[in-house]
Amino acid sequence: MAIFFGLIGTALVGAAGWFATSFVAAPIRAFFDLRKDARRQFLVFDERETQVPFNEHGIEVSAQQRADTYLAAAKRELRETGAKIVALGESEQIAAQVLKLFGYDAILAGENLMIAAETLGAWGPEGQAARKQAEITLRLRKG
Repeated sequence: MAIFFGLIGTALVGAAGWFATSFVAAPIRAFFDLRKDARRQFLVFDERETQVPFNEHGIEVSAQQRADTYLAAAKRELRETGAKIVALGESEQIAAQVLKLFGYDAILAGENLMIAAETLGAWGPEGQAARKQAEITLRLRKG
């Protein structure tokens, strides 16, 4: 009988470990990976392209066209990362609650990242404020 209860106990501990790993640890790791991607994107998008690209006809693309293309790609990538963070916060509710214990609000952070993406390239305080707010909610910078 003791062996039977030992096997049942072992199975229950194994199931609890699998549950914790699959439904809590993996989504939390995904959040931190997305947070790292957002930080990398902010750093990369601060840099400017130095290459002179050519279009499909071999004609040099103007500096304004390069800037517009670069800005559109940067916005798209930041929006996508923000959307992934929001989706993680909405679909992985257990992990989102654990993240809140550590001071992260995944949904708010993702929404702020998408707002920052829309104001990327904008001059003035609005664009800077949106980026700062995204960095604060992702805890990439102190408030």
